[in-house]
Amino acid sequence: MLLGLYATVGWLAWAGLPDLPVQDGHGTTRVGLRTMLGHRSMRWALALVLIAAPLGSASFATVGNLTRELGFGSEFALVAVSAMAIGNGLGRLGFGAVADFRGGRFSRNAVLAVNALAAAILLAALHGLDAKAFVLYPLLMGLAFGGMAGKLPALAAHIVKDGHAETAFGLLFGAFALASFLGPLASAAFGMRDALEGFAVCAIAAGLSALVAP
Repeated sequence: MLLGLYATVGWLAWAGLPDLPVQDGHGTTRVGLRTMLGHRSMRWALALVLIAAPLGSASFATVGNLTRELGFGSEFALVAVSAMAIGNGLGRLGFGAVADFRGGRFSRNAVLAVNALAAAILLAALHGLDAKAFVLYPLLMGLAFGGMAGKLPALAAHIVKDGHAETAFGLLFGAFALASFLGPLASAAFGMRDALEGFAVCAIAAGLSALVAP
């Protein structure tokens, strides 16, 4: 039912998109990886994605076990998984829309701020400082993780202004996919708590670094 609702929203959103003029692909030049990495803002963006995104994917893989380890019942574990999934969908749509209206840089900073807030809540819960605040974590983490994907097209256009935003988007999404793969892998290799703590620290560092990133 939930997947059907997502699909319906997606089709309705697609139907409402304006038609874009067809661009002539003749005469366009291919851009190499070295050229793309020559953009300072691209290097910053790749670094931020790689250190911020693993927390979301690791949380998706472990949130059920994590809630029970923190003392919550199995009922809340089910709610947490659902909240994270719903937040992921809302984050993609919401932060994608924010990126369209306010630009890629603003959307990036907003996403990383939400990600850092979720990371701080997680660290507090893991160290027994404020377990009750953890009830906000699944939704916030879902919003942040979905938002990271939703704002990538606008961020690519912000970074590369020479007509090769598609190449920039491919590189950014590749980094996001790699970071998403590393989250569950590290959780399995190093243990859930250690991996989540490390990724949470990285997420906070990414949020602070975004303040000075181009």
